[in-house]
Amino acid sequence: MEYLGNIPNVLYKYRDWDKHHHQRLLTHRELFFPSADMLNDYFEGMIPFRYKTDQLTADNIFLKQLEMCEKNHPDWDKEKIHEFSFNIQQQKLLFDENHIEETNKFISKTINDEIGILSLSSKNNSQLMWGHYSNSQKGYCVGFDKHLLFQEVQGCMGPIQYQDELPLFDLFGKPLEKITTLLFTKPTDWGYEQEYRITKWGFSRKTLTFAPNVLKEIVLGARMSDKVKVRIVEIANINFPHASIFELKPSKTMFNFDLHKII
Repeated sequence: MEYLGNIPNVLYKYRDWDKHHHQRLLTHRELFFPSADMLNDYFEGMIPFRYKTDQLTADNIFLKQLEMCEKNHPDWDKEKIHEFSFNIQQQKLLFDENHIEETNKFISKTINDEIGILSLSSKNNSQLMWGHYSNSQKGYCVGFDKHLLFQEVQGCMGPIQYQDELPLFDLFGKPLEKITTLLFTKPTDWGYEQEYRITKWGFSRKTLTFAPNVLKEIVLGARMSDKVKVRIVEIANINFPHASIFELKPSKTMFNFDLHKII
């Protein structure tokens, strides 16, 4: 897992205790993997394929079609492969807006139907994240050990790339690289989340039960009621006795919050 070296050791998930299915992360050790169309960024799974224009020459398109044809039809002889590839190239499908739109719809549907996405953050004290995902400090946040989490989930793990322009794809790029770009690129407006995510094929809208030692920290929001705090501590003592528990308290000098360890 050498490639995990650029990922923080602990990754965080913000939850709203008032939502029953959010409670199950602690009560049942469950992680839900939503599909892209269940997430709050409109562009999730919807980024259109735009190839680098300087690569869209007639020769390159023919070579790309040749490559795909040889892979998809290993039983065809060379003459048939060449003839088919040339005919496709002549149709100029990569310049046909209707074809492009239908292709993008197919890709988007495949992503939504097949790929589960677990969104995490490198931060446990983001006021915006607490406001958006943890019921304005009434919820909680958990920290996972990145190595143990990856061992549990497998899949593809990495940071989100934030940018203003839609990505351009390499015509000869590998399919996995293209899908990764689709799922790990977001508009810069979302940069405050400092997101890392795990994507897993065949796990769209499914739930995974994780081992207790994967969870390392629990952070309680500054507005969480004492009753809920007591309940979460009781659950943690049973399900995650090794985990550290913190609560957020407003700073006395800054517009910020400090972590105070309670267990």
